[in-house]
Amino acid sequence: MAIDVQQPLTPSSSQAQLFHIPDTLTRWPWPARTSPHIDKVKADFEALIKGYPQIERKALKVLEYAQTDLIVCCVYPDLNEAQLGVVTAFSMVAWLVEEAVDAVDGIEALTEIIMDALRHPFDARPAGEHIMGKMSRQWWFRVIKEMNPISVQRLFHRMEDWLLSCVHQSKISRSSRKETIEEYIETRKVNSGMPLCMTFLEMEVDIPQYVWEYPIFEEMKSLLSDIISLDNDMFSYNREQSQGDYHNILHIVMRDKQLGLQDALEWAERRHRSLQGEYFQVLAKMPSWGLEIDTQVEKYIGALGRMISGNVRYSALSKRYVDMRESKGPPDNRVFELLPPPAKTITE
Repeated sequence: MAIDVQQPLTPSSSQAQLFHIPDTLTRWPWPARTSPHIDKVKADFEALIKGYPQIERKALKVLEYAQTDLIVCCVYPDLNEAQLGVVTAFSMVAWLVEEAVDAVDGIEALTEIIMDALRHPFDARPAGEHIMGKMSRQWWFRVIKEMNPISVQRLFHRMEDWLLSCVHQSKISRSSRKETIEEYIETRKVNSGMPLCMTFLEMEVDIPQYVWEYPIFEEMKSLLSDIISLDNDMFSYNREQSQGDYHNILHIVMRDKQLGLQDALEWAERRHRSLQGEYFQVLAKMPSWGLEIDTQVEKYIGALGRMISGNVRYSALSKRYVDMRESKGPPDNRVFELLPPPAKTITE
């Protein structure tokens, strides 16, 4: 009997394994908030879905399960209604891209269609093209209307980087090659979508381009990408491993360090707190550009901080990651029952 090391064994249902997701933000100074526009965002998203009757039933289920109104309003609590509309339209594109990666279904062709739509937003899409072409084009109309030209250019390049990282992830999932912990962390800096999603926060502030060019902002975003990736992986691991998806830091840590799940979660918590310390050290080095710009930079730092705590709030509340049927005890305890892995975990 051979055991596939990429698919860790778990106890049988008669010996259910419980695990605890640590609270990583007990010392985080930016508490989560939820946008007061959540009902408007939900209505906007539902209207967007109705505008694309070609969307397949499976994709519709993904979109409904994602609770886009919740994540948009938790992660971007201070954007106005029009700005939230930009993120809402992007979320529809992003969920369907992620589904294509998970299904290993034409992600490279989809990437080309999306980027072509962004390059040529004023051109009609070819007849018979995948619906993502039209969807991306209409999203980009919102971007052009609400974001300044420099931010639009930055968003374009980060979208391209993210899509290429999704192609890379798809190839990794199809190969037998195993990423190391550091390789995975480096890949997730872009693959998490955080550099892309942080760009939307530029709609909240008025910061000159010469300030954005200071390296400290890239240092901040790199550390925050690592932080949010850890949170996402801790919340998504249970669902992913039950579906045979092992592209997750917890799986790699368990495999490479020969740890159990709870020990891997504690490893992730320690790394999370270490990254927070590094982030605070970077913030302490922030230059001053005068009161007016400093006020805008401080506002941006607060928005980044609430993005982190808002993402955790969404992850804890959303059925996309946590099914309350798996929860044991009060929700705040964060104790869950490990779901069974796919039947083909053990092969003869």
